[in-house]
Amino acid sequence: MRILLAKIFRQLFKLQFFRIRFYGIHQRIFKPYNLFKGVVCSVNYNGFKLQLKLDDWIQENIFFLGEYEKAELKVLANHLKPGEVFLDLGANLGVFTLHASKIVGKSGKVISFEPFSINHNALVEHIRINNLLNVKIEKLAVGSEPGSITLYLDESEDNLGMVTANYVENAVVEKVEIVSIDGYLETHSQETINFIKIDIEGFEYATLLGLENTLKKHQPKILIEILDDLETEEAQEKVHEFLYNLGYKKHFITDEGELFEIPICLHRKNYLFTMN
Repeated sequence: MRILLAKIFRQLFKLQFFRIRFYGIHQRIFKPYNLFKGVVCSVNYNGFKLQLKLDDWIQENIFFLGEYEKAELKVLANHLKPGEVFLDLGANLGVFTLHASKIVGKSGKVISFEPFSINHNALVEHIRINNLLNVKIEKLAVGSEPGSITLYLDESEDNLGMVTANYVENAVVEKVEIVSIDGYLETHSQETINFIKIDIEGFEYATLLGLENTLKKHQPKILIEILDDLETEEAQEKVHEFLYNLGYKKHFITDEGELFEIPICLHRKNYLFTMN
């Protein structure tokens, strides 16, 4: 019954009147009444098969609106080429991994890192059901040096993308292994790295420190999320200073996926960095 209801809402959200009110409907109806708690639906999304949990914010967007980070995916399509190597750091359920796999093709490669078991299992399943043979999945967190870290997921947030290292009461807790990308690539891959996506909720700077040799050697394009509410101003400055010192230039992304060197859409927190 709830799957049928979800499909009805999906049709309604094709209408602009309802589409622009999606967040309000989510906040006032879906979330407080746990309307789609535990509901899983299969969809075709941009040519990929997905199994979506409709009590998760990211997956809700894909199911009901048919899109998520559309502008960033356009940037990926415009700047990643067939035969290249793509690193997905913080792959979640695999949206960028899937699209990158299709772009780079049989002669290219995708290496995806997702440490949290719930997300990792979804990622593995999506690679399996889409029969992608050019993707390698690593159940590892990334940082400045090898070690381990405890991750927390506040289930009340209904967002599997909000896994954090900050303590949360009554959370799903998991201890995971950390690697630096420099160290990982020394032993696992000798290919040229062409494009890196970083989406790891506040650990951008530590990840970049563990990437320094890779960035100097390969000069890959970097699509990175820098969130104001997770990063202190000092940490944001460290990320920018680190990349600028290596010779990178920052590009702002518009809602249409176009790039500008001046801020156009201030609400957007994903940026593309390319070597000058």
